[in-house]
Amino acid sequence: MKRVFYMSGIMPDANRQDFPLRLYAAAFVISLLTTVFSVWQSWADARQAEQISAKHIALTGCRSIMLLDEVLTMSARMAAATGDFNYEKRYDQFDPKLASKISEVRALLPQAEIAQFVSQTDKANNALVKMERDGFALAHQGRRQEATALLNSDEY
Repeated sequence: MKRVFYMSGIMPDANRQDFPLRLYAAAFVISLLTTVFSVWQSWADARQAEQISAKHIALTGCRSIMLLDEVLTMSARMAAATGDFNYEKRYDQFDPKLASKISEVRALLPQAEIAQFVSQTDKANNALVKMERDGFALAHQGRRQEATALLNSDEY
């Protein structure tokens, strides 16, 4: 073993030799914590973006519901007014799409307030479909004025 003598006669402080190692260890720990925090934050942001995306899709679904409802309403009214039953075929084509879209929105937005709104929309849609089907039946019987009156009534 070699003896090392220092000019001042004082041995170097052990902390001075450990300083670079402690500095690197601290930098590593800070880097690791920063990386873990960044990954966690990215994951949280991705979840939030997914939730917002689902709500956006559902809101787009609400616009589709309004459009499909208008297609059904106008198809029933036009069939009653004109006696052209191609409008009834159009109605039959879009009726299942509306029911499907309502179910889709219900599945995407299960919150209680929204679920209640979707249920009310579904109930109203079922009542309108019944009245529209009654309007078609009247029009098929040649009672177009009654069908038109039904589909333009306050109840409708």
